[in-house]
Order: sequence, then C-alpha cells, then structure tokens
Amino acid sequence: MDSNLILISLGYASAGIFVGIILRVIFGAMAARQDANDWFRVGLYNAVKESVLIICTGYGLRGAVLAWDYPEAMLGFEGAIAISISVIINVGYGVLAFRLIDIPDHFLRIRAAKTPSKVDDMLAPIIRRVLHILVVAFVILQVAHVISGKEIGAIVAGLGIGGLAIALAAQDTVKNFFGATVIFAKKPFDLGERINFEGHDGTIESVGLRSTRLRRLDG
Repeated sequence: MDSNLILISLGYASAGIFVGIILRVIFGAMAARQDANDWFRVGLYNAVKESVLIICTGYGLRGAVLAWDYPEAMLGFEGAIAISISVIINVGYGVLAFRLIDIPDHFLRIRAAKTPSKVDDMLAPIIRRVLHILVVAFVILQVAHVISGKEIGAIVAGLGIGGLAIALAAQDTVKNFFGATVIFAKKPFDLGERINFEGHDGTIESVGLRSTRLRRLDG
C-alpha cells in the first residue's frame, strides 16, 4: 500500500473532523453570546452547531476516498464506501434543516402570543411537528435515492401502491387532520371555553391534529 496515499487519506479525514469540531465550538460560542430575544441568530447558530461536525466529517471522508486510485477489482467496494459517505452528508444536511425549523417555530409562537385566541398557541407546535415530518421524509427519500441510484420521482412512484394502502388505512386520520385545519381557520371555540357537542357538555382542553379534547362537567 502506498504510504503517501494513506497519509493523504488520513489527512483529509482528520481535517474534516478537525474543521467540524472547530466550527461546532465557534457557532456554539456565538449562539451563547447572543441575546435571548435575538431568536433568529440563536436558532441559526444552534442549527449549524448541531450539524456542522457531521457535514464536515462526511466531506473529509469523501476526500479521503477520492484520494485513492482503486484497482478495478475494488471499484464495487469504492462505490459502497462513497454511497455510505453520501448518506452521512445527507443526514448532516437533514439535521441542519431539522434544527432550522426552530426559527419559524419561534416566530409563530411570538405571533400567537400576541393574539387573544389561545387556539393559536397550539397551532405553532403542530406546524413545527408537520415541518419535522416533512424534513425526515425528504431525508429518507434522498438517502433512498443515493442508495438505489433512482430519481426521487421514480422512488415516490414506486411507493404508489404502498401509499395507496396507507391512505386507505388512514382515512380517519386524514379526516381528523382536515377537521383540525377547519378549527384552526374558523376558530369556532377557544381553549378553556365551555361548549356542548352532541350531548357532551364540557370545557375544551386541547386541540390537536388528530382530536380535540373536551373535559365533561363530570370530569
């Protein structure tokens, strides 16, 4: 084995990890120094801090792999390593996007606090949850694209039959989701308000995507 190539590969990998650690420390310190009310910068710096080590490590490993001149017999092994590294990098960007959701979530919480309706206060965490699900789903599709080599559109089309089965099994969940959307849009009642619905007299305790919780007068 060429000792120079080994040193170069170790250099790329070590540099990626080292740069990732340094940037993580820097952005962590920057987030800690920000005023708590500066939620945009705090959210941005924290998001980068949580993801930069994974991303830099992935690119460092990619550089280490590309430094080698693989014989034809090991091309398959090189491809497997390259795919694994691409998965790491995509996961890193997924973590970044996942954490960046804290920024719009904080904005929505501030706006909800300024409205008299308490239902708006419950809308922000629901939107946060939906955005998290979308990010995770996109990362899974991207990883599947990297592993299979197929376009994302083809992967989604391949999931069509399974998606149809899930949709049929989740009809009630979909109905509940649209019902919750109507409640948040029209606000027919507020948290803590007493209502009478189909003979159930009680107080609204929570409004979610799947259900609205009402505590009857008998508890």
